[in-house]
Amino acid sequence: MYRYYYNINSSKKVLHLYGCHYLTNSKKKEYGEKHSLKKALNKGFTLCKHCFALQNRFFNEDKRISTYLIRYNYSCSCQKDCVEITTGNGRWKIVYAENKQSLELYHENKQIRSTDSLSRIQGYHDQKVSEYELNDILHYIYVHDGKRKLPPAKGTKRYKKLQKKQEFKARKESINNVLNLIDNLHINSSAI
Repeated sequence: MYRYYYNINSSKKVLHLYGCHYLTNSKKKEYGEKHSLKKALNKGFTLCKHCFALQNRFFNEDKRISTYLIRYNYSCSCQKDCVEITTGNGRWKIVYAENKQSLELYHENKQIRSTDSLSRIQGYHDQKVSEYELNDILHYIYVHDGKRKLPPAKGTKRYKKLQKKQEFKARKESINNVLNLIDNLHINSSAI
C-alpha cells in the first residue's frame, strides 16, 4: 500500500510521494498522510507534477482513454512509477522510457522466463512498443488481447502448446475409459 503526503499548511492540496523534493523542504510535523489516492482525488487533491508525471499525463489526456477503459472493461490503477492496466487476458504496465519522452509497455509473464532478470519490471516482459500517446498503447493492448482470443496460428508456440494439451487430455480420457471398462467388467463378473 502506498502512502501519499501533503503539506497541511498549504491551501493547494497537492499529493506527493515520500522523498519528493517539494516536501523535503517542509518539517515532518507539517506532513499530512493519505492512504487512498482515489479518496484524496475525490476530496479535491491534485497530484504533484514531479512525483506523478505519468499519472498526470494519463488523467489529463483525451477522454478517449476513459472510453477505451469502459468499452473494453479494462481497469486502471496509477502506481508510483507506472500506470497498470488490467484486462481479461492479463496485466500491463505503462512506464516512461529512459528518454522520458516516449512510453514503454510491459506485459505480465504467465511463467518464469530466463530473460526476467533483464526486464526493467520484474515479472513483466517488454512488448518492444514505444509510443508517444497513451491511446496508441491502449489500442495495442486491445489488438494483442484480441489475438489471444482467436485460435493460435499453425506453427506458433501457442499452437504447439495447445496441441500438446489436447493430446494429453485425449490420452487421459482414453485411460479413464479403459479403467472404467475394467471396473465394470470386474463388477459384472463378481455379480455372476
